[in-house]
Parts: sequence; structure tokens; C-alpha cells
Amino acid sequence: MTSDPADFEALVGAISIRREGMPVVEGGHLTIRFGMSGPGAVIRAAKDHVAVFDVGAGTRLESLGGYGMQDAPGGPFFVWELTEPHGDTVEVCYTDGGEVIASEVVSVVRGGSLVRPDDVATLTFRVPGGTGDPGPGIVPVDERDSSWEDGHPRFRVYLHGSGGTETYGWTDTYDITGADVLQVIDWAQRQAGDVLTYAVALVRDDVEHARINPGHGRGLVWLVGMDGNDTTDPGSADDVTQQRMLARRHHRIDVADLDTMPTTVHEPYEGGRPTRGRR
Repeated sequence: MTSDPADFEALVGAISIRREGMPVVEGGHLTIRFGMSGPGAVIRAAKDHVAVFDVGAGTRLESLGGYGMQDAPGGPFFVWELTEPHGDTVEVCYTDGGEVIASEVVSVVRGGSLVRPDDVATLTFRVPGGTGDPGPGIVPVDERDSSWEDGHPRFRVYLHGSGGTETYGWTDTYDITGADVLQVIDWAQRQAGDVLTYAVALVRDDVEHARINPGHGRGLVWLVGMDGNDTTDPGSADDVTQQRMLARRHHRIDVADLDTMPTTVHEPYEGGRPTRGRR
């Protein structure tokens, strides 16, 4: 199943994967660059949904690693290094759930440098991305359709001892009242610093749930992030949410001075490190 690499498009979904430029063989390995876009786009989507084969030998090229950037100006990209093919063509297969959806046979450039994306026509392949989540939706409404308000919300902040590439880890949880969501985000960022990840939820007590299942009426509405220990499918909307949580360790949400949390409140951490109960 092959296609003209200069004009190719397949299933529409939550992730768009683009082969950017021609594969290059240099220094005993093959290098190929992929760009991603869409609500489910993450760096590792290329490795999750692409397999590269040596056309002459009929064998799959093994991964030697690579590098990329999640928040690059043109969207996430991944530069993948693989074992060197024997011939001068490779087959790039695009997969979803382990099934090959489409493929292309591409000539490799030997002894050159990686061609920039705007120099060569690209191939684009789109995959569903796990959940089929269409991304943000914005619709006009009549504000009179709401019949009650809560002027005293309770927020819950999860602080996670996450690793370098995953949000899994120990959890320290705090409820905050008497503040608004901007103050809560500011407080969470102060605790997390560039060490921990954080998530913010609105605590909701549902009377009907409590009636049906006594003792279980309390739930959460996630406002920023989610439970870092939840298992997610690669490329899904939840997976993207966790990747954004990791990115916020180094890209803080800008909160205006008037919206910051007072420094007189309980501060169990400072920049991700315990303060031993400092108040």
C-alpha cells in the first residue's frame, strides 16, 4: 500500500503526523523527522504510530533514540534515529492500534544533512488519537439557562512527585476555600516550583449521588490538569493533559500581582521542597 509522498492524506482524527523532508543516512544510521499537530499531538506520537522498514531486506529498522520539542513554534516535532538500511529506499508505515493504515516508499539521501521541512514536500497521516476527543468546543449560550450559583467554592490541589517524563508519583493533596481559581493556581505553582507537578479541581458535593451511594457524594471537576497517577492511552486527550502538566514545571501560568495568593497562608512546600509545616 503506497502513495505519492508529495500528496498524501489519510484518516482524519485527533493527531496529524507529517514526515518532514527526506530520510538521511549519515554516520551509520538513518535520521527522519516527523512533525505533529492536533489536540492529541505529543512528541512520542511518531514512535507510537510509525514503523520504518528496509525495503531491500524486508526488516524493520530499530530505534536508536532521538530528540524533539513539545512546544516548538510549528507544533511538536521528533527527529528519529534508526539503524542504517542496506538499500536506498525505506517503507514508512503509519499504524493505529498495531494495524498498518497506510504506507509510503521513500528514497533516502546518503551523506547529506537532514533536509528542512520547507525544502521538500511532506507526507501527512492522521490517526484517531485514542479517545476521539474533538478538542475544545466553543458555542454561544443564553446565560439565563443557569438557575443557581456558588460564591464559596472549595478547590482541591494535587501535588505530584512526578518523574522527568511521566506524572506518576507520590501525591500530597490540599483543599482551599476563601480564594478564587487564580489565587489557587498561584499557590499551587509556588508549592510545585520546577520540581513537582500540580492539578487543580473544583470539589462538588452531589446530593443525588450521596442518596444513591451514601458516603460517596463528593466528586471533582478538573480545572487545571488531572490526577497524575491516572493511566492514559498514548496520544489521548488525557495523555496530552499530563504532558502539559509536565511542561508547566518550566512554563508557569502568569498570574497578575492582584490575583496572587497571600503569602501568609499555609505553605507546605517552597519551589517543590518541603518547608516542614511553615506557615
